[in-house]
Amino acid sequence: MSEKPLFGKFKIIECFKKDESLAVYLADHIYLNKQIILKTLNTGNISDQVVLERFKREAQLLAKINHPNIISIYDFGTFGEYFYISFEYFEGQNLRQAFKNNSWSIEEKIDILNQIATGLSETHSKKVIHRDLKPENILINNENHVKIADFGLAQISGGEKLTAAEAIVGTPAYMTPEQIQGINSDERSDLFSFGILIYEMFFGVNPFLGKDAGQTLNNIQTCRINTPPPHAGMPDYIPVIIDRLLKKSQSDRPKSVEFIFKFTGKALEKNDRQKKNIWKYLITALLFVIVVLAAYFIMTLMEEKQTLAENKENIADSLNTKKPFGELPIIVEETDSEKATEPIVVSREPLQQEPGDTQQSIVLVPDSNLVGYIDIKCKPWAEVLIDSNVIDTTPIKEPYKLLTGEYRLQLRHPNYPVYTSKILVRENDTLQINVNLQSMVGYLVCNVFPWGDIYINNTFVEQTPLNHPIILEPGTHILEIKNPGYESQRNEIRIEKSDTLKMTIKLNALVNSD
Repeated sequence: MSEKPLFGKFKIIECFKKDESLAVYLADHIYLNKQIILKTLNTGNISDQVVLERFKREAQLLAKINHPNIISIYDFGTFGEYFYISFEYFEGQNLRQAFKNNSWSIEEKIDILNQIATGLSETHSKKVIHRDLKPENILINNENHVKIADFGLAQISGGEKLTAAEAIVGTPAYMTPEQIQGINSDERSDLFSFGILIYEMFFGVNPFLGKDAGQTLNNIQTCRINTPPPHAGMPDYIPVIIDRLLKKSQSDRPKSVEFIFKFTGKALEKNDRQKKNIWKYLITALLFVIVVLAAYFIMTLMEEKQTLAENKENIADSLNTKKPFGELPIIVEETDSEKATEPIVVSREPLQQEPGDTQQSIVLVPDSNLVGYIDIKCKPWAEVLIDSNVIDTTPIKEPYKLLTGEYRLQLRHPNYPVYTSKILVRENDTLQINVNLQSMVGYLVCNVFPWGDIYINNTFVEQTPLNHPIILEPGTHILEIKNPGYESQRNEIRIEKSDTLKMTIKLNALVNSD
C-alpha cells in the first residue's frame, strides 16, 4: 500500500490491472471515507486521442445515470498528465465467475434477468448504448443484487462518433451483426448481446462461440440459432425472448428491452410502483407548498411590524436630535488587466553563405517589425514541426510568433500520412491553417471468413477479425488475404479520400491432392 495519497486523495489498496497508460485500483477515497474503484489514464503514454476521448466519455455518460442496477461514478478529474475516474466499489463477482458456481434456481435467474433489463431500460432512457454487454461487465453480490459496469465503449444513441469511420468495437463472442459490419448501432444492439447472455445463463453455453474469433464472428453474422425447448421448470417464454433478441437485423428486434417485462410480470409491478410514487410525490409536493406559503406569510407580517417600529423610532429621533449624514461607502471595483502572454518565438538560423557566393547573407533578427503569426488547427490531432523542429502538439493555445519568411510545416500523426506544406509568414499577418488528416485518407473494412492475414502491397498489416478500419492513402493498392488452410486471394482495390471501402471475402478451402 502506498503511504502517500495518489492525486492527493486516494490511498491505493490493491492494483487490479495496469499497463503502459491505463490502471485500475481498489483504493480508499480519503474525503468520502469509503473504498472505491479508481481508474487512471496516463495521457503522456497514449498515441491515439480516441483513448482519452473514450475515457472522458465514460465519466460523462455515467454521470447522467443514477440507478441501483448501474455502477455509480463519484468523481472525475485530472492531476498533471493523468485523468482519473472514481467509481462505486461493489463487492461481489462478475457473472462469468458466478456462472462457474451456478446454483441459481429458475426464479433467481429470472430475477437476475429482470435486474439487467431494468438497468438497460434506464441507460437507454438516457440514450446511452453500452456496446459491450457481456458476463464480465455484469456484477453480482451474495444477495444476487446486479449492477451493470464498464461503460468504456458506451456512446450516445445517434451521437457523434469518435473516429471518421465507425470503428469495430466490442468483445467478439457478444458482438452484434451491425457492429461487425461497421453499421451504426442503437439501443437494439444491446438487446442482441443481452440475448446471448440470457441464452448462456439458461442453457450454459454461448450459442455463437467458435473455435476462434473469426469463426465466432462468422457464426454471429450467418448462423440461425435454434433455441432449445425449455427444460424442467423453465418458463416457456424464455426461448421466445431469446429468439426475438437474436434477430440478425436491428429492425426485426424489439424496440425496447421493456418488452421482456410483459413475460416476466415486471412491468405490472413497475407500473403499480410508479402510480404509488406519483401519489406520494403529489401529496409531498402539496404539503411542501402549504408549508412554504405559511412561512412566507408569517415572515411578511414580522417584517412589516419591524419596519413600522423602526419608522416610529426614526421619526422620534429626528424630532429630538439632528444627526449628520454618515459618509456613503465608496465601492471601488478593481480590475487587473491580464498581461498578454508572449507567443512562442521560433528563431531561424542565418542563411549560410555558399562557397564562392559574393552576395552577403541576410540575417533575420527578432525585430517586432519582422514577425508574423501562424494559427494551426488539425483534426484529429498532430505533432507540429517547423523546418523539421518539433514545436508543439495540437490543439495549440495561441498562434505562434515567427520571423517573416518561408518555412516548411509538417503535421505528424502515427496513423496518418505526414502532412507537408511550404508556408510564407508575412509581416504583422496571421496565417490560418486548417487541416483535416481524416479527409486525406480512405478506410478499408475487411471481413474475412473464416479468418485471414491481411497484406497491403505485399506488407503484412493485421489479422482478422479487425477491431478498427485500416487507414490507407488514396490510390490503387494490392490487397492479399492469406490463410494456411485456404487459397490465398489477391485483389486490386481503389481507395478514395474520405471514403470507406467495405469488403467481405470468403476463402475457399485447399483441396488435398493425396
